Amino acid sequence: PLSSWNVPEVQPYNNCYNYATDIKTNHWGNPGGSLTAADCYCGYLNSAVSSDGLQPGVDLNDLCHTSGLPEGHVVAVLVWPYTDFHLARMQADGTWSHKGGGDPATTLDESGMPITDPRTANFSPYGFCGFYWVGPNVRIR
Repeated sequence: PLSSWNVPEVQPYNNCYNYATDIKTNHWGNPGGSLTAADCYCGYLNSAVSSDGLQPGVDLNDLCHTSGLPEGHVVAVLVWPYTDFHLARMQADGTWSHKGGGDPATTLDESGMPITDPRTANFSPYGFCGFYWVGPNVRIR
């Protein structure tokens, strides 16, 4: 649950990558294990999250097609070009949530609106890169 990420012993030590993958490491996860601002563009990020075991090719319009994947959940990868990355995760009810750095996890975008689609939600200055499946074999560093 969202609330388990907003406690003092977890919140400041886990970032959006930890939250989106649902892996508490108590250090800020980094796609591919090492990422610089220069690496923050869709092509590199997509490669980096794939190297950690996230699976591309999720079609939100056909989640039944995705159901052949192992138990897990869907995340959205976003990027602020050549500056930073961000991820959001789909909740069981089809809405989305995210956690910015050491901030609390939330279901609201930057405009204070519920996140129904990360492609159109206000994550400014971040833009959408793609959807991924997070299964049991994902490992973040």
